[in-house]
Amino acid sequence: MSGLSCRVVSVVLFFVFAAAAPAVVAQEEASAAGDAPGSKKPKTHEVSSAPFKVEVTADGMFEAAEVVEVSIQPEVWTAYKVLEAVEEGKQVKKGDVLVSFDARKIEEEITDLQAQRKLTNLELSLAERGLEFLQLIQPLDLEAAQRTNRIAAEDLKRFTEIDRALSERSVQESRKSAGYRVEYAEEELNQLEQMYKADDLTEETEEIILKRAQRSVESARFWRERSNITSDKTLELDLPRRAERLSSEARRKALNLGKAEETFPMELAKKKLGLEKKIYDLKKSTERLGKLQSDLEQMVVRSPADGVVYYGRSVRGNWTGGEAMAKQLRKGGSISSLQVFMSIVQPRPMSVRVKLPEKDLRYLSSGVQGRVVPTAYPDTRLTGTLKHITPIPVKAGTFDATVEVELGEEANGLIPGMACSVKLVPYQAADALAIPSSSVFRDEVDDEKRYVYLVTGDGKHMKQAVVLGKHSEENVEVLEGLKEGDEILLEKPK
Repeated sequence: MSGLSCRVVSVVLFFVFAAAAPAVVAQEEASAAGDAPGSKKPKTHEVSSAPFKVEVTADGMFEAAEVVEVSIQPEVWTAYKVLEAVEEGKQVKKGDVLVSFDARKIEEEITDLQAQRKLTNLELSLAERGLEFLQLIQPLDLEAAQRTNRIAAEDLKRFTEIDRALSERSVQESRKSAGYRVEYAEEELNQLEQMYKADDLTEETEEIILKRAQRSVESARFWRERSNITSDKTLELDLPRRAERLSSEARRKALNLGKAEETFPMELAKKKLGLEKKIYDLKKSTERLGKLQSDLEQMVVRSPADGVVYYGRSVRGNWTGGEAMAKQLRKGGSISSLQVFMSIVQPRPMSVRVKLPEKDLRYLSSGVQGRVVPTAYPDTRLTGTLKHITPIPVKAGTFDATVEVELGEEANGLIPGMACSVKLVPYQAADALAIPSSSVFRDEVDDEKRYVYLVTGDGKHMKQAVVLGKHSEENVEVLEGLKEGDEILLEKPK
């Protein structure tokens, strides 16, 4: 019988008959007169009175009333590598160290996070100052953009309306002036030549004066040519290019102003969002730091209560996961968060947990008495009382039940997790009539009625209605319809 399983054996109905109680009478007599040779009489049963009781027998498990599960419930940390763990079965006091975990990585992250928070605080201060500066400088930048846009528009307007025409007129006047200078020089040279033919000046003097006049003519002609070239360049290139430049500059400044008016609010909003993000990051960083510092405290797990250390957990009286936990709790092993890896058990008080098949529930209710026999101490008999049956099945066709048990000095060696057998007596009668279940038949007309075949005095038989009490698969108690000494057929006659 396994000490870790609870299985129902059977419901046993039995009869304690007197030493001389009659058994089933199987009479095989010789053929009566007129019967065919070799015929046999049907098998019969003689009804007798004897003590009667119903027993429900099941395997059970001793279960502690006070079990405190031990697990790690961290905020954020997930890596728990075992350095040392208390041995299973050790008696501990509340506050004793149960498990120590390697804390180096979490301490490193806490240190990194503290340094990161300092950097984030500095970045936050810079972001706040940057936002303040942007709020001050943006209006000035917008004014500058408006000003340059206005100046460019004014320059273009003035050039278009005044300066271009004035420049063109200046070019024309310069061209005329250059022409006039040539005319004046040529006229003066012509007058000198005519005058010198009629005067008495020496040839040497004439030569000097005429040479100067000729040079003046050549110079005037050069400046006229130069003026024409410069004027053509101004009219054909410089003024159109200046008009194009001023027009382009005016459009550029207008675009810059439009961009500034559109993007300045977005840049300010971006700065504010960036500042809010840094504030949020700092808040999250602070929260994580606090959680990590809280998780650091769980790197040393202390006992939550006095008791005995069990690896794993108790699930409906069965200890599960102990072997796996023994491996995980060795040095270098790892434990998962929220995993129950130990239980602190108070050995007393204890009860017995059993699993009952659905078919036996009809016999049982709270208060039913019985006896408990520990597997480790088969000569020990303990008094048990059924206290509770789960209202829903723990699995298909099976219900959990709790049996309170009286633990005296003879039970000092018992501990939670030990196996036992439980016998509950939901019904007993000191003097009852009982017959085999196979001898009782269902009425064909009324399904609620039962009957047997009663053997009469002349060796024949008749249907006899009966009222039944408790029964099992083999035997049934008869409350009405039969008396002690009656003889019934064990099988339905053909």
